[in-house]
Amino acid sequence: MEQPFLLEQSGRRWVSVSEAAALETQAGRPINKSSISRFIARNEDLPVKRDGQGRVKEVDYDALIKARGESLSVLDSREAAPAAPKAAAAPAGSRKRQLEEEKLELDLADRKRELLSKAAVTMAVEAMGVAFTQALERRRRTLATEIAGLGDVRQAELALKTADRKLLNNLVAELTKLAGGFEEPEQAAA
Repeated sequence: MEQPFLLEQSGRRWVSVSEAAALETQAGRPINKSSISRFIARNEDLPVKRDGQGRVKEVDYDALIKARGESLSVLDSREAAPAAPKAAAAPAGSRKRQLEEEKLELDLADRKRELLSKAAVTMAVEAMGVAFTQALERRRRTLATEIAGLGDVRQAELALKTADRKLLNNLVAELTKLAGGFEEPEQAAA
């Protein structure tokens, strides 16, 4: 039986589209001739030999395997088909794949309503600033009247320390209200 590909001086393995489909199926990545032809048409940079009418006569099999291994649409279709064996993943440095995964994560978080818009975050920060400023003003007025009546420095320090503690506790309570009651697990345990 004749080899399904020819070796040339360039070291490329040239095969027909039918042979490429057969080799891919034998390798556990089933595909038909029509799908390979469409893939070649979409990937014009693949090395091919054409006949007199411009039809693909042969394709560089190694380049075809590499291109199909890096193709997101091929990988996605393989993952969707449960009966098909898992294909080799795209290279770890595939920036496009990474961006698509991030987009899917963001879409999922958006559907779960786990995302805030920039406007909502800006409004929350502004509200925190206003709440903090108002708390400082109230603190200043209260402390001025308390300290004015005290003659001992230790009593004044104790009054300031108590006021600071109250201010921080109130600030945490206000921020928790603004954040919708969200607490980190470490903060809730503390």
